[in-house]
Amino acid sequence: KDERYQHNRSGQQMFGHMAIGGGNGEQDLALGFRNSYDKSLLLGAAAGARVIVCSNLMFAGDFKVQAMHTPAGLAAGLQSLVREVVDNLEAQFKRIQLDTEKLKQVQVNPRLIHEILGELFFTESVVNEAQLRIIRGELWDQKNFGDGTLWDIYNHTTEALKTTPSGLVIGRHIEAHQFYMQRA
Repeated sequence: KDERYQHNRSGQQMFGHMAIGGGNGEQDLALGFRNSYDKSLLLGAAAGARVIVCSNLMFAGDFKVQAMHTPAGLAAGLQSLVREVVDNLEAQFKRIQLDTEKLKQVQVNPRLIHEILGELFFTESVVNEAQLRIIRGELWDQKNFGDGTLWDIYNHTTEALKTTPSGLVIGRHIEAHQFYMQRA
């Protein structure tokens, strides 16, 4: 349905995701992956979801990595990694759908939002200063989300995480997801 890629370190690291479709009308199934030419990252992949209205990604866990030490082992390792993640895609998507519904049930107020953003930045280091400014802008603008729920703040956070360096994208999304689910 859709593919996107980004790179950093002068093209030495790459992150990508594929939205596969087959979702629930609000979210598509998604497969995220990363790798590097300079061996600074292990090949990694994760099953997740993409929110259709804003293209925000959701990765909840089970980030699989595979060391690729020799060209001969590359094909077998890659095939094994992809098979493992794809086999788990539907179950992971169902989990994310349930998590989404939990997030939609939790009402937030300005004080709780401030507490959440402070923890995301100071305590958990999930977002940086520039990403906090993006979240603040999203809170003021409220283009796609504005029901006053934890789901809104989650999506403002994943919008900001689009600026994360490619080698950290999947991990930061998983950390954010775990953070929010502790509050749902």
